[in-house]
Amino acid sequence: MLLATLAAICVERGYQRLEWWMINWNPAARFYAAIGATPMDEWTPYRLAGPALRELATHATAAPTRPAP
Repeated sequence: MLLATLAAICVERGYQRLEWWMINWNPAARFYAAIGATPMDEWTPYRLAGPALRELATHATAAPTRPAP
């Protein structure tokens, strides 16, 4: 029902696709295939967490300011 509702919203708004992520071992892959979804292998998700996230955050600079009008 959730995917059907999201699909209806996409169609209503003129979106061309609905995408979601799933962990590879999830048995729901069979369900997704049954409703016509196809797995995408062109993209590889990346994640920063824990120490790597904190380390990268130390390199952040102040957000750029907008020029005065």
